[in-house]
Amino acid sequence: MNKKAIIIAPRALYVCAPAFDAEPDDEGWYGHVITCTEKLDGGWYKIVTPYRYETYAHKDDMLFDKAEIARREGEDTKLLRVWALAGDVHTEATHNGNVLITLYRGAIVEKIEDENVRAGWTHVRLYGGAEGYMRSLQLGAYYDKPTLGEEELRHAVVSLAKQYLGTQYRWGGKTPAGIDCSGLCSMAYLLCGISIWRDSELKEGYPIHPAHVSDMRVGDLVYFPGHVALYLGNGEYIHSTARAGDNGVVINSFYPDSPLYRPDLPKQITAVGSYFARREAT
Repeated sequence: MNKKAIIIAPRALYVCAPAFDAEPDDEGWYGHVITCTEKLDGGWYKIVTPYRYETYAHKDDMLFDKAEIARREGEDTKLLRVWALAGDVHTEATHNGNVLITLYRGAIVEKIEDENVRAGWTHVRLYGGAEGYMRSLQLGAYYDKPTLGEEELRHAVVSLAKQYLGTQYRWGGKTPAGIDCSGLCSMAYLLCGISIWRDSELKEGYPIHPAHVSDMRVGDLVYFPGHVALYLGNGEYIHSTARAGDNGVVINSFYPDSPLYRPDLPKQITAVGSYFARREAT
């Protein structure tokens, strides 16, 4: 089977096996369209995400509605991305209106053109037809491809990753409620319109290609055994780590004279990956 569905949970649980107590694998955000490839017992489906990651999700987190999917994917539908760490959808354009749902960064909603909406608010439509209002500052453009030049894009990726500083480490996590190492790196790129491989390895067929360690630049990815970080420049990198004393998104340094130095990782670099075209590693 190849049946599309829209994720309607603020944080959809993706797991390594079709069971609620299975190991977490990934997370989906509200508004993302996934493809179900196999129906399993207990309401579980094997799915393929928009970034071609295969995992398992439960029907309670999905909406199977052909009309809604067609609308979501329609060329005339104005989509917005939630860029705030979290944002409430209110029943009215006021801070004391009831909350319909709270969405995390990465969620996608439909904008309703409304010239009468209160200043500072945006009228939005949820999947299934409910309407509400979000603060305009919580929303931003939805990119399905990069729109910036190389230097701007490098620094945009880094800036987005830094916005997760202090977020707790969560295995398989990809939201401001908890995020893992590859979740952090993939989110920083996804928000700029680039889908990279979800796990902590270079993967053929994705836009991150091998680069020289000596040519590491801002926004490149640094790989270690079972771990990945985003290079910030000047020897520093940002990553989500479960190491005792850190437990989350932190900045460390490769340089021994830096107060941010972490001595174990510089010796374990296995690869450097870059989205940007230049001389490849040999």
